[in-house]
Amino acid sequence: MHDDRHPLTLREYGATVAMLLLGMYFIPLSVMHLDLSRIPGDLVDSRLNNYFLEHGYRWVTGQVASFWNAPFFFPAPQVMTLSDNHLGTLPLYSLFRLLNFDRETAYQLWMLTLFVLNYLCAVVVLNLMRFNPVGAAAGGYFFTFSLPMSAQLGHIQLLPRFMIPLAFYFVLRFLQQKRNRDLAAACACVVMQFYCVIYIGYFLSLGLAFFFASYLILAWDRMEIRAILWGSRKEFSERALALVGSGAALMPLMYPYYLRSIYSEPISWDVISSMLPRAYSYFYTFNESLMWSWLSGLGNALPMAHEHRLFVGLLPLLALMLPPLLWIRSPDWRLTLMGKLFLLTLLGTTLFTFYVDGVSLYRLIYWAPGVNAIRAPVRIILMQSFLVAVMVALATTFMASLLKDRPEWAKIILAGALLILMVCDQGLVRTYKLSYDKSAAQSRARALEELVLARDPKAKLFLYLPSNPLEERAERNLDAMLAAQHMGIYTVNGHSGYEPRDNRPDPRKPNYCSHLREWFVSAKANYRELDNVDLLDHLLIVGDLSCIGGGAD
Repeated sequence: MHDDRHPLTLREYGATVAMLLLGMYFIPLSVMHLDLSRIPGDLVDSRLNNYFLEHGYRWVTGQVASFWNAPFFFPAPQVMTLSDNHLGTLPLYSLFRLLNFDRETAYQLWMLTLFVLNYLCAVVVLNLMRFNPVGAAAGGYFFTFSLPMSAQLGHIQLLPRFMIPLAFYFVLRFLQQKRNRDLAAACACVVMQFYCVIYIGYFLSLGLAFFFASYLILAWDRMEIRAILWGSRKEFSERALALVGSGAALMPLMYPYYLRSIYSEPISWDVISSMLPRAYSYFYTFNESLMWSWLSGLGNALPMAHEHRLFVGLLPLLALMLPPLLWIRSPDWRLTLMGKLFLLTLLGTTLFTFYVDGVSLYRLIYWAPGVNAIRAPVRIILMQSFLVAVMVALATTFMASLLKDRPEWAKIILAGALLILMVCDQGLVRTYKLSYDKSAAQSRARALEELVLARDPKAKLFLYLPSNPLEERAERNLDAMLAAQHMGIYTVNGHSGYEPRDNRPDPRKPNYCSHLREWFVSAKANYRELDNVDLLDHLLIVGDLSCIGGGAD
């Protein structure tokens, strides 16, 4: 990696900005609509993430006393450890709330800002790696607006990925220049990514481990390997301190999850293996793809098919096929090394998580601490997207070198055509299927809030039981959570990645009322040492009142 970079020209800046604007218009804004009338995702997972962010904002502003003890699933403690917590991006959401945007609009602005951050960090890093500016813009576009990312709009907690490019960049600098400050910066990026999204932090750590190993394999020089792994005694001490310091910085985040895991069953291998990539996974995408919806039929052969939409598009696939030609013809050793390094890392992480006929290397780490809490390893594609983005930038840079003697107008036309093809390759249609109506969702929670206030304006705790137990349980629980949050009170209702292990009855099961009474008695006994448990004596039930001898609200 050299430092003889030239400043970007106005035209090159224009390509970078144009790709950002096109990506924002055709992906998040096409899903949300320009008037922000729709929210990506569904009425369950998306609203759950909105709830978590709002809870964090209320904690930051002193409206709730505890971050980890959120007021849902009452009286279970530490319920924020049942899912993602968004601590890393909480300041961003809080900023929009402090600017007086409502809960849902702040959530949308949080998403839009994260798309911008993902793109800018990727483009900056690709430019720092001295790729052609058009290639950097194309690579940044793929990393930010790719089909695999659009396929995960229903799991919007996976959106913050802006630390991935920075982490790889600083690790690459450390490997090439052996400066401990670069290792410390890389460690800080990994820690920050964990605070943003634990899932992505885990995948980033796995990817960097393969990246590190790939570099050592390619270096294959005893002195080089020794300089990286050990260095002088002082350098080794500083490197150890950076790694230990990173672990210490993660303790406030991970310790509550560790306490939760003591009393939780690990996710079974059968569940995890159903969400390891298969061969079909890499060619499967969803119906809303502009150009590749005809591949959606491949999902019929996949378990948990909605998690396996890993197809990256035609242009990135072509970029991945270019390195052999590049290594033969490129006069620039830097591009050759970059291609080998990132392609080997991509190949290693792909083979390690690949599943075929009941066998996967990933099982080797299944019992490692925390690994069996990662339900969907197939989502590693969101980390691998940066590795692919590097290959896209590299391929574009190589093609530009072949055209250097062409007229300027020809290069401009070809660059524009490439960028337009990238937009189409990753494009979406029928985006209304990827979102829900914001005002309708707000009305659902508001209607339940009015129902609670009509029954008891001074209520501190309620349980919402829909009149029809066959209604979507998770959606109704989110209605209750959001209504309780706006009112500043507790609810027994709840939804998350997991549920408290306190035998809560399911209203869809027979004899629910008797089971509810039994749970009420056991909850008071099991949680007797917790604050506010006496609120159970004043529990307000709304909706179906048959359990207390009434009809329905």
